[in-house]
Amino acid sequence: MEVQIKDVKLFIDATDRSMGFTLAFDRVRDQTKHIGHLCDMYDGEDDSIVTGFVFQNDKATKLGLRLEVAIQKMIY
Repeated sequence: MEVQIKDVKLFIDATDRSMGFTLAFDRVRDQTKHIGHLCDMYDGEDDSIVTGFVFQNDKATKLGLRLEVAIQKMIY
């Protein structure tokens, strides 16, 4: 997936996927912690999820999403 900038926020357009969605990020702390607004392409539902970027050598290499409340770990 490619992270873009849209309306001065980080944004992912994954509507071309089988379970299409968009994800807009609101910065919480530093460059690593964000709240993601996950919008399902089919039902239009907007869920807020915890997200985080992992950096190596000043470059984001991983994106973690906490998709399930019951799972207290990020899914990378």
